[in-house]
Amino acid sequence: MKPAMGHPSSFTAAFEHWLHERGLPYSLQNWEGFGRFQIGGKITLVCVDLAESTRFASLREQVEPQTIVLWEDFWVIKQEIVKSRILALLGHSVRIPARLTKVERIDKPTSDSFLENNHMNDSPAARYRFGLFLPARHYHRFPGLQGAHQGDRMLVAVATFAAPRTFSSGEQPYKSGELVRFASLQGTTVVGGLTKLVDHYAGQYHLSDVITYVDREWSEGTSFVKSGFELTGITEPVAYVADTRNFQRYPLHRLDNKILKELEGHSVQLTNAGSLKFTRKYVPGKQVDKAPLPEIRILTRPPYDAIFIIGPTASGKTGLAVRVAYELGGEIISLDSRQVYRRMDIGTGKDLEEYQIDDTSIPHHLIDIAEPDTNYNVRAFESDFTAVYRRLRENGKPVIACGGSGLYIEAALNAVIKEHGDSPASLLIVAVNPPPELRNRRIELRLQKRLKSGMIEEVRSLLEEGITPDKLIRFGLEYKFVTLYVLGKISYEAMYSQLFTEIRRFAKRQVTYLRHLEKKGFPLRWL
Repeated sequence: MKPAMGHPSSFTAAFEHWLHERGLPYSLQNWEGFGRFQIGGKITLVCVDLAESTRFASLREQVEPQTIVLWEDFWVIKQEIVKSRILALLGHSVRIPARLTKVERIDKPTSDSFLENNHMNDSPAARYRFGLFLPARHYHRFPGLQGAHQGDRMLVAVATFAAPRTFSSGEQPYKSGELVRFASLQGTTVVGGLTKLVDHYAGQYHLSDVITYVDREWSEGTSFVKSGFELTGITEPVAYVADTRNFQRYPLHRLDNKILKELEGHSVQLTNAGSLKFTRKYVPGKQVDKAPLPEIRILTRPPYDAIFIIGPTASGKTGLAVRVAYELGGEIISLDSRQVYRRMDIGTGKDLEEYQIDDTSIPHHLIDIAEPDTNYNVRAFESDFTAVYRRLRENGKPVIACGGSGLYIEAALNAVIKEHGDSPASLLIVAVNPPPELRNRRIELRLQKRLKSGMIEEVRSLLEEGITPDKLIRFGLEYKFVTLYVLGKISYEAMYSQLFTEIRRFAKRQVTYLRHLEKKGFPLRWL
């Protein structure tokens, strides 16, 4: 029996039609003009049209606990995910034991795509992403997944996490992490999947606790309690503006006047019910996951006092260093003799945009610390490097040193060794050295890019501020030949040709110096 409720909205009618079509037992009641469904004896759900958002806000406190609030925009945009979520709550999903799955690190495109198709909310920035993969040998156990198979394995759950934060707590540091998103594949419930992924994350990064936030409009956090979490707080409701044309939501506090103007006449304001904060605590030092991934074990638990990523110009060492720092939550110390100077950006190849990865800025040091007219040298660098190294170590930050200036590299290596005195320093030294033909091609492309990006204008600006031509010429390479061109002493063609030749020769000398370090006993790992 379904009690009549007058004339339900098209949204409520569409939801009712799906329940009827699916053959799910339900009853529909009129609650203050809204459609309230009792589904399968397990779920109470209220459908809320965007046009009724203001009226619903006045009734919010009357909504009974554990009632799901289904907004019209979620139904329109994420309809299949909503259906899957409701079916799972009713027990109509393929249940996959997490013990049959394997945890693996996944990249951002993979996690974003999975969450887009399996989670109702957006995919915010995260530092770490893990997935649960079901091997093909177990496919026969789950006939309900036929058609969803993906080769020799299938991604069935994803969790994303924020970078851990370390706090002072007595004598021991307190390290806290955050679960940002968790989702199972549509039509499935990975039993124990949440626990397996969170425990893996906590074990990889030696966490004291993991926190997460649960949308109160969809859950009271029962699955998190089962996974060992405790309710530790309630966050305030968040106001949104929804575009009635495309049903996109925008957090009100992030909107500027321009966007609000564009939405004028086509939007409504709504407020969610806030979130529940849950915390899972771990015993310090206790290993919660005894099977770290072999392919990332070195990255996630580096047994090194410092990681050096060095190599000739245009070898790709900066990109690699940024990726390593991102994976470890570490910071980079530059080993470049010219990047210490301010306003010498293009010619020294600072490429500061490379220090951005997945919306995360990787902290870096010893860049832009001196004026171009000062005489910064190896001795000053060793002192500055030592100070930064000590500070990072004291703060528990992995140290990644990156650069190609031979004397600075050697000074930094010796500084680390000195810091550890009688205890031998543990160093990982990776020398990035692509084939000469590839390196030369990169050098040429980079030179062309720098010239188009304003390298000549940069030199002119330095000259105009009072840096003498002799000083710039002594910096060598780009600054030498571009200065000669700006002064009219060589043509553009001669500048380009000579500069290209000298950069290639410089790269060869850099490799020679690295070989020299190897002969001195430094254990380089060539990549």
